[in-house]
Amino acid sequence: VHVKDRIIGEQKCGTVYSIHCKDRNAEYVGETGRRLSTRIKEHKKSVALADSKSAISDHANSLHHDIDWPNVRIIDHESHWRPRKIREAISIVKRKPEINRDSGYHMAPVYGSVLSPFNKTGH
Repeated sequence: VHVKDRIIGEQKCGTVYSIHCKDRNAEYVGETGRRLSTRIKEHKKSVALADSKSAISDHANSLHHDIDWPNVRIIDHESHWRPRKIREAISIVKRKPEINRDSGYHMAPVYGSVLSPFNKTGH
């Protein structure tokens, strides 16, 4: 009997993920339907090219900070696009990542008050 091989984190598709800055307690939350490793490579390339369209690149290059690439974390899994975008938006509301430029998928304002007891600065 062969046990099914487990997919290593960066090889997983359909993830909501977190990337941290090494130089201060700043975080970026994103999502991808593709392999996480592919998306991380894109982020790294943006930083290397100082691409101002990328929030991570803008943070790293404008502040001369290093990104903690080896410790990218998967926050959630979701293979379907809309539920994944919603999970990303909920994670952004809860975690309040400093590097993100926007709040992701637009949710009705009522969700902010529903989620506020669960954010990282709440009680």
